[in-house]
Amino acid sequence: MDLMYLILAGGRGERLMPLTENMPKPLVRFGSGGSIIDYTLYNCLESNGGNALVLTQYQAEMVERYLSVYWMHPFVSGGTKVEPLAGEDSEKGVFTGTADAVYQALAGMSKLPETVVVLAADHVYRMNYRYLVDFHHSHGKCATVGAVRFCPSQARRFGVMEVGEEGLVESFFEKPATLEETGIEEPLASMGIYVFTTRKLMRYLERNQGEDSNDFGKDVLPRMIKDCEVYAFDYRDGKGQTPYWMDVGDLSSYWQAQMDLLDIKDN
Repeated sequence: MDLMYLILAGGRGERLMPLTENMPKPLVRFGSGGSIIDYTLYNCLESNGGNALVLTQYQAEMVERYLSVYWMHPFVSGGTKVEPLAGEDSEKGVFTGTADAVYQALAGMSKLPETVVVLAADHVYRMNYRYLVDFHHSHGKCATVGAVRFCPSQARRFGVMEVGEEGLVESFFEKPATLEETGIEEPLASMGIYVFTTRKLMRYLERNQGEDSNDFGKDVLPRMIKDCEVYAFDYRDGKGQTPYWMDVGDLSSYWQAQMDLLDIKDN
């Protein structure tokens, strides 16, 4: 399978201050001895079949050193590799947003992968991406969004989707103030995990390059949804339950995830 993982790890992490005052967000400690980014890297490693490119910007050298010390060897041992790409080393010398970071990473490749999986470096969860990728290939559209059920009171934290038959995303609201304003009765929240057919994705990214904002959730994804090019992958386990997933990009969710970790009990 011609596939690549692109991990967005360049944000300043201002919502996690003061933890990120002298530390890039992906490397903020989580649990007994790891860092937040370890969850995403482990998922890539265990899902097999693709190299990983970590897109960095804020304190990029720290992330690069971390990858070199802790993660490059495990990837090589598994037959793949993980490498960093800093915004300052890109053609523009900076990443101007999540969509721009992915565009520059892909535009700089001599040969594009058939499929790209775009991931965040500040989520705590375990997931085998192969099921997500297989679902994406089954419907043949441009994009697949990993989706979860959520508490309605938390709608302001997520991109909220209305999903129709067979998973087609019909509407999308980026972090609405309340769920009521969306008018969606059975919403799903975007996990910030995307699978794209690369050649189709590049058309949207190239169009976005001429715009003032270069964000996936605000700019690129709504356009794809309008074109009926996006399906949602409802992330559930074999019992139909939503497995644990948490965006730990702010202090309250980071604290809650730490408390959840302490509360884990053996079954």
